[in-house]
Amino acid sequence: MPTPRDVLLLLPRSALAALADRFGVDLPDRRKKATIVDAMLSAPGLQVDELLRSFRIDELKELCRALGLNARARDKALLVERLLDDRSPESMARGAMGAPRAAAARLGPESAARDGRLTKEQIVGCLLEADKLLRHALGPSGQHRMTIAVLLLLKRLNDAEPSTLDIAVPAQARWATVEASLPAVDLALNRACVALEESNPALEGVLSWLDFTDVRRLGDRTERLRLLHELLRLLSWMSLRDGDLATPDTLRRAFQMFLEEADLRDAKRAGESHPTIAIAELMAELLDPSEGMRIYDPACGYGTLLVECATYVERRGGDARKLLLRGQEKSVEAWTLARINMLLAGLPDAQIDRGDTLRDPSSTVDGYLRAHDRVLCVPPVGLTWWGHDVAERDHHARFRYGVPPKNRIEFAYLQHMLASLHRRSGVMAMVAPGGVLFRGGTEGEIRKRMLRDDLFHAVIGLPANLLPATRGPAALLVLSRAKPALRKHKVLFIDASRGFQEERRRNRLGPEDVTKIATTFRSASDVPGYARLVDVDEIAANGFSLAVRRYVDARAPPTDDASAQMWRRVELRNYRSIAEATVDLAPFTVLVGPNGSGKSNFADAIVFARDVATDAATAVERRGGLAGIRRWQPAEEDDRAEVYVDVRAATSRSALETDYLRHQFTIRAKGDGAWAFHNETIELFVRGAPVLWVERTPEGLDVETEPGRRVVSSGSAPRLSETASAMVFARQLFDIARVTALRNVTRIRLNAEAMRKPQVATENTRLDESGSNIAVAFRSLEAEGQARVLAAMQRIVPGLLRVSVEAFDRFLLLKFEQHQPGGHVARFSASEMSEGALRALGILVAAQQMTGDELLIIEEPEVAIHVGAAQLLFDVLKDASTRGSLLITTHSADLLDAAREEEILVCSYRDGVTQIGPLSSAQREVVRQGLFSVAELMRSEPLRIEGEEPATVQL
Repeated sequence: MPTPRDVLLLLPRSALAALADRFGVDLPDRRKKATIVDAMLSAPGLQVDELLRSFRIDELKELCRALGLNARARDKALLVERLLDDRSPESMARGAMGAPRAAAARLGPESAARDGRLTKEQIVGCLLEADKLLRHALGPSGQHRMTIAVLLLLKRLNDAEPSTLDIAVPAQARWATVEASLPAVDLALNRACVALEESNPALEGVLSWLDFTDVRRLGDRTERLRLLHELLRLLSWMSLRDGDLATPDTLRRAFQMFLEEADLRDAKRAGESHPTIAIAELMAELLDPSEGMRIYDPACGYGTLLVECATYVERRGGDARKLLLRGQEKSVEAWTLARINMLLAGLPDAQIDRGDTLRDPSSTVDGYLRAHDRVLCVPPVGLTWWGHDVAERDHHARFRYGVPPKNRIEFAYLQHMLASLHRRSGVMAMVAPGGVLFRGGTEGEIRKRMLRDDLFHAVIGLPANLLPATRGPAALLVLSRAKPALRKHKVLFIDASRGFQEERRRNRLGPEDVTKIATTFRSASDVPGYARLVDVDEIAANGFSLAVRRYVDARAPPTDDASAQMWRRVELRNYRSIAEATVDLAPFTVLVGPNGSGKSNFADAIVFARDVATDAATAVERRGGLAGIRRWQPAEEDDRAEVYVDVRAATSRSALETDYLRHQFTIRAKGDGAWAFHNETIELFVRGAPVLWVERTPEGLDVETEPGRRVVSSGSAPRLSETASAMVFARQLFDIARVTALRNVTRIRLNAEAMRKPQVATENTRLDESGSNIAVAFRSLEAEGQARVLAAMQRIVPGLLRVSVEAFDRFLLLKFEQHQPGGHVARFSASEMSEGALRALGILVAAQQMTGDELLIIEEPEVAIHVGAAQLLFDVLKDASTRGSLLITTHSADLLDAAREEEILVCSYRDGVTQIGPLSSAQREVVRQGLFSVAELMRSEPLRIEGEEPATVQL
């Protein structure tokens, strides 16, 4: 590794001399670089790291590249650390690892147990510190948790008493052996994993597939050794011996918490859906497992639900080792983490099989499905092909109620779980997206048959945004073959959608929420606005819909007032530079980011959704075809070829979950430049219950409505062209504000030259995107509106007296009158007006024309306008947001103080990808404490997206 002298010698002589002067170093000779460097290194009080931190980040990256170091980093501190790190592999071996208790100190004294034993908070803090280290060096990746989990297991096996886990730890797998092999620690870790598996057949395949020499996982050799050294240091200070842990379940709970937090940091991936600890606690409470029971999770992920069932039994004085725990998982990484999870939780006998449950279930006896006392599951999300092709000839006879659609996996898992349940006493619980409660077609028939067989015990409506992999509302279904007599032919509905704790990136069930649901479930009593026990006959009268708010009316009726402000949620994938984004737009939202970061692409995606709803073919063609829209250019069969757009509108933020109109669609390439809708869904929800559901299927449109609100039968729905949106049909069904809200989007990208030209009088009085009909639009305003525009313009253009429109032949001319010295009044036309004044006029007119359900998008309002005028415009627009909704894009810090920090979205561009999200909580806290305004903060450091900030903000 380079020395500080090596680093400084890379700088030009002139730069070294300037640095010496800046830091007050006396130079005996300025002619030689070596002399300057020697003087700087010997100067009393001068710290080289302080000197390097004065460099720009791009300069530090150049130095790293020149020295063959990893130059990937988001902050200067990490680059400086790399430049000054003198830990070569050989020096690593010579240095004592020790136990850096400073790591524990960083976690805060509040997390430490009073008796000095290790708490779950300290362990989680250490694991997240390790995850942060890997993310900063290598970027975000779901593989980091695997690396950390294997090291944590190795540490636990070394620290625990041999009798605790009954696992042999050979010499090659000893922690001390690995520490002593630091010049080749990657190879030593590989040997340790292989040795553990060879000595313990139960671990076969769990550890050895993870290659610690893999460049893709841990970088090149130099970077890899540095990272592994740091990871070992972080873990070394913790003693994971039972007697050194604060409680018996400390390590178990800490690892669960770490996995949950790591899931939250990663983007969602198709085929994965891991329950949170709170959801697992709730499911265990409802199923009430006890010693001796067989408990099964057919899509166990990390094994969270199985671990929580064991915890539930132990907290009630039982012995979790007497449970027969079994799970199956398809993903090799999730399966490995589940196996590790069981070992860390003290459940080494739990059987976790690897494989596809629906195609090849492993929990069988002599070829028949094993019967379990309790079955629980959170099925994977986002899968478009679950095994529909083999279901009709399934030799386990699991699909007796019907074969679900090939792109709907929930009822496939539900029926597999039911077939795996004890026929006299079994109880099961499954969390699924809210659509399973009311969708029609085959799913509706399956639901009806199950209800007639009296299988549904309870349906619990959960809050939206509970699971890391999905933001939508969810439902918890409890099915039972042992319903009490008083619950026969009845279903308990619980509306728990409002009981949650709102956090930065998701909602969470609090302990009181879990307790309330569980208590209500056990008592089965009616609670007005919260729970109701309903006869199956009533459900049948409602078309066998299980929509919770069809039976539990917990909210006031929504308004269809067109003057109500609108909130919007936008979810995108593969749209131009945007790989993935999900954001909520408030009535006033500012999207800030540097030029070229992708702000215009985000704005265009919203306009694209509007255009698709009326003429999809033209919308795609205007943007250069699908190739001009999508981010990736892969082979046709690659899922990345899809463009995914999902927009919903509601009259409040909370209503985005319960009272909204949603339009979601995916378009795919077909070859030779052609494209088609791959799928499309339109949902209208009122008080949490579906009023309209339109879904595009290969056979045509599937139209479902709730009983009592039927407007068209499914059979009468037209068959659309594969390039025509279903919204063309659906928007004819309901005449309410939210239907128009998705289409009522106006974008303003003013062109001063177009505004200066004489304009033909037309019937189109709405200001167009370029402002070319500004005279027509201004003239169309009522007198009060024109007066408000003039009053604002007079604050922007000194001496402005009047703005008017004059007719000349068939043209309209925009005229201005301005006070001049000596009492004179100058009259001039738009062709003589400055660009900034014309742009300001266009923005003010657009704001006056807004309607209540409209989203007005204004891009870069500060262009060609001086700072004071731009700030005034922002104030006017903020006021206009009380009448409608605005999205403003900007790259300027000068305009941000008109917005509250929660109204700001940050746009960044890294490695060819646009990222969009709310301002980081750490930076919001700085603003709330009054240390900086948002504008001042942006001038001092880059604004960061939530989840990407460092642990502390450097002030």
